[in-house]
Amino acid sequence: MAPVLSTLEGVVIKGKQLGRTIGFPTANLSLTSPTPLLKLGVYGVSVTLSAKQFYGIMNIGIRPTFHDHSQISYEVHLFDFNQDIYHERLTVDLHFFVRKEISFPDKDELVQQICRDVELVRNRFALLGMKKSSQPIFCREPRGIPNQDEIPHLPDLSFVQLCEEEFGVNRGVYNVIDSWFYHKGSVDILERRNKIIHFLLYMHHSKEIKSNGRMKIGKNGLSTMFDEFLNYISI
Repeated sequence: MAPVLSTLEGVVIKGKQLGRTIGFPTANLSLTSPTPLLKLGVYGVSVTLSAKQFYGIMNIGIRPTFHDHSQISYEVHLFDFNQDIYHERLTVDLHFFVRKEISFPDKDELVQQICRDVELVRNRFALLGMKKSSQPIFCREPRGIPNQDEIPHLPDLSFVQLCEEEFGVNRGVYNVIDSWFYHKGSVDILERRNKIIHFLLYMHHSKEIKSNGRMKIGKNGLSTMFDEFLNYISI
């Protein structure tokens, strides 16, 4: 179980419904608990509603892309959820910080980033054993890519090609990553492939090391990212 950074309680109120316009409806909270000092940005959260637990992402901020700087808002998008919960009381546990809030030039880029955020949070919860992702591992329109359950069972060459085509990782880099996980105890090939995919997703989410569809890794950059990833999934 991931540690809890902070807990918020609040009642769902009607907001400007901006999330619905971009495909990510959110529950806007009017806090009833003391307001903690938190960094503005996106968090991975679990939410208790009527004694049931759900998972999702929360944005705490001023929605700069929509030029809404009036006050800090607390908005939660719940995964696999489609119910009217206005006036319901929620308890939100913030488990980990994803990224700071930034302004995007248009809605399309915002949607793409939210999609990456959702993908990352789903997979981190899956790694922590809190919830198996029910969505494809790639957060975009399907184009012949196997789903998450099929990926580990691909033939060796097909799996390596998938890593290269989707993440820009050449065979040499793949072999290094595969060897690291093997020597960290992931002897089973299916388990190791799952971890490789999660690691590549973690790298993919870090924009500063990705350029023109290819992984851009400086000296010792790969080993540093690997150490960070091991720490990332252990907290």
